[in-house]
Amino acid sequence: MALQLGISALIYAAVGYAVFTMGVKREKLDMNCPDGPDTKDMSVCKDGNGKLWSRHRYTEDDTVKSSLAKISALNHSYNKAIIWRRYLILSFVSTLLLFLVSLQRLPTGFELLGSMLIIFIVFYVAHNFYRYHHDRFIEEAITRHLRHLAQAVK
Repeated sequence: MALQLGISALIYAAVGYAVFTMGVKREKLDMNCPDGPDTKDMSVCKDGNGKLWSRHRYTEDDTVKSSLAKISALNHSYNKAIIWRRYLILSFVSTLLLFLVSLQRLPTGFELLGSMLIIFIVFYVAHNFYRYHHDRFIEEAITRHLRHLAQAVK
């Protein structure tokens, strides 16, 4: 029994550390810092200044051509988010909530790992399914419209 508790505590520590450092911390840096985790000056990190979109904001001196280029970059940035980190965090929180609500206890270490793995796979596969069968067509349509507009501007 003591060994089982020790193993569960070790699993919780490892999973908690992974979720916090690889998940929450790095996701927050990507969402708020222009260079994500590689940002040197943390004073530029704020809401709305994330890695995928901070360099593509509208400015008053943008030309039609530069605006089209920024829209195109934003369109292609959508699928560059590191989705597995989000699903790592969500699977951890979902597992804890499921056990607390349904069984009114925390999961053991092995239950935590197994449940997180299943929930992670379900979220990740569902995301990729919709990305492939839905979102990519929107991205392609926007790209074609932007090419058409760029030709009209020339």
